[in-house]
Parts: sequence; structure tokens; C-alpha cells
Amino acid sequence: MFHFTTELMVPLVAGLALFLFGMKIVEWALYQWTGPALQQLLRRITHTPLRGLLVGTGTTALLQSSSAVTGITISLARSGLISLVSAIAIALGSNIGTCITAFIASFNCSRTSKMMAIGHFIFNIVGVLVILPFFNYFCKLVELTSNNILRQIANAHTLFNIYNVLLFIPFISTFTDLLGGDKFGID
Repeated sequence: MFHFTTELMVPLVAGLALFLFGMKIVEWALYQWTGPALQQLLRRITHTPLRGLLVGTGTTALLQSSSAVTGITISLARSGLISLVSAIAIALGSNIGTCITAFIASFNCSRTSKMMAIGHFIFNIVGVLVILPFFNYFCKLVELTSNNILRQIANAHTLFNIYNVLLFIPFISTFTDLLGGDKFGID
């Protein structure tokens, strides 16, 4: 049985505090360095949902951390530099971009690992592609969840992942077969 001890809690709490402090510094820096040129660039690159998706995907692939991209997106939204619609598009894109980490991790691994990385990518890309035609409705639903833009962004991320799981539940057997589940004992 695993028990939390003081020896374990101190580094855990310190790590969380450092992460939150780092996000505050990023938010402060973004606020300080945003001139009209950067504001216009941010509006231009996230003007449409597709551009926002590409920004979220690319940034997450480069940073290899959807949490960092989500934190930066929340900081940008809090500072009023991007809209909720742009933030949601970036968050959805970060779900795709995070797949690069699984691909990199699977390079020198078994075929099963490679198939799981591909499955992760298919899961996220299909979810985004299916929601894209209903993106405006999804944003309106997210707006109803809270009056606080920070909570709305977090809720969008959560709602997307719940929706994605529900989307795939009817196709679990097919998806497992597609990934070679019978060959790897994933029945």
C-alpha cells in the first residue's frame, strides 16, 4: 500500500509551488512584453479556429508539454491578449501536439509501444476533426459553464476529453483491432 509521508509531501508541494510561481512569471512577462505588434500577431495567428489549432499543435509539439501550453494560453486569456474562442482552439490543438511525446518515446520501443502512440494520435485527431464542424456550438456550451474565462478554458479541455471518450466507446473493439490488439493480447 502506498502512503504519503512528509518526506514525499515536501518535494511534491515544493514542485507544485515552483510550477505555479513559474506560470505567474510567464504571465507577468507576457503582460510586460506585449506591445501592439505582439497583440496583433496573436490575434492574426489565432484568428480562426484552424489557425488556433495549428498554433496549439505546433507549440505543444515544440515544448512537449500540453500543460505548459495550457498555462501560457490561460495567461494570454487572463491578460486579454486572446479570446476564449482562440484559447479553446489552442487547447484542442495541444491535445494533438502532445502526441509527439508518445511518438518520440516509442522510437526505440516495441511494436506495441509504437501502435499505442499511433492510437493516441488517432484518438486525439479524430476527436478534434469531429468537433471542428461544431466548434462554435462547443464554444457557446463552454461559455455557459462559467463567467470566468480561466475556468471556461479548463472546462473546455475537460469537456473535450469527456466527449472524446464518449465518441470512442462504441468503437473500442474496432479501434483495438485496428491497432493490432489481438496480436498483442489487448482484448
